[in-house]
Amino acid sequence: MLKNLIVGLIAIFSVIGLSQAQVNTDTVLTEQKKVNILKFMHLTKSDEMVKATLDNMIQPYQTGIAAAPPTYWNNLKMLFPFDTLTMKMIDVYNKHYSTKELLDMNKFLESSAGIKFMNTIPAVSDECWNLIDKWATETSVKLKDKLIQDGYINIQR
Repeated sequence: MLKNLIVGLIAIFSVIGLSQAQVNTDTVLTEQKKVNILKFMHLTKSDEMVKATLDNMIQPYQTGIAAAPPTYWNNLKMLFPFDTLTMKMIDVYNKHYSTKELLDMNKFLESSAGIKFMNTIPAVSDECWNLIDKWATETSVKLKDKLIQDGYINIQR
């Protein structure tokens, strides 16, 4: 579900970026821009994605090793801090978004429409992916049938 959220956000903000058709020349990472990026990561739940990734990596071990107490798993997580990954993600956002774009996106994400967007995008993405999958399956069959009908694929029975 988080993957669908991120895909949806990337799609929405890519359209916004394409509509403006500009290259980010604001690539100096000031402290204020870093704060805006961290806020954007929080509002888009990108920071949760990082934490969920480690949890998902540990979960199979935690399930299989019942003898280890919960404190062991918490201490294990502390051995793998997110700081380095977060800094690399900040660099990516810095490269692609200007300070103004970050401020605009954060303002949107804090608005009632933005909050609704964040709350509904997982379900919208799931529904759209299901539609795409169904359409692709149906289209694939029709495409193959048409190629057979037109003689470009020969089915030997």
